[in-house]
Amino acid sequence: MPVYTPTAWAAGVTPLSQANLNNLESMIDSTVHELGSHTAEQTTNALAGVDLSTVGGLTIPVDQHVLIVCQYRKTAGAAAQAFIGLKINAVVTYAAVGGPTLAVGNGAEEGYLAVRIGPREANYLGGGNFKAVGTAGGNLDTQATPTADMPAAVITDVTVRGYVGNALITMGTKNLYVFSFGG
Repeated sequence: MPVYTPTAWAAGVTPLSQANLNNLESMIDSTVHELGSHTAEQTTNALAGVDLSTVGGLTIPVDQHVLIVCQYRKTAGAAAQAFIGLKINAVVTYAAVGGPTLAVGNGAEEGYLAVRIGPREANYLGGGNFKAVGTAGGNLDTQATPTADMPAAVITDVTVRGYVGNALITMGTKNLYVFSFGG
């Protein structure tokens, strides 16, 4: 990824020239961009996967890398897990996996989800890295395998899904952010 330095200016041209503005614009275009967020908490005590936090109205082209991050939690009330997953456009690309409560304890716990997806091209659609890190008895993490290919199309919607193993507990998601970079 290009980094701005004073030596990156076009040689022999004043700093406010069109050539230097074009150079600066190309460096900005290849940096990380926040594309959208959903910061309000969404909760469920559903026993099967439901949509929680969604960022819609996106137009992420297939040649872009994508980073999706989100906080999640579960309440005390039963010795049961909370499960977190991901849907891109209308496809569940990561089925909900055991999140912050890998030890299935009866306690309030929290975690952080980070999903990285590379450019989506023919023969490169199954990639991505889904990592959920939680606080159950220490810093536990879960990596999931995609349950469906990433879309070979523009990404328009990113949705974090979840459910709980017992209706006496509540799962929540908050601060979902979607970024793109590269390309």
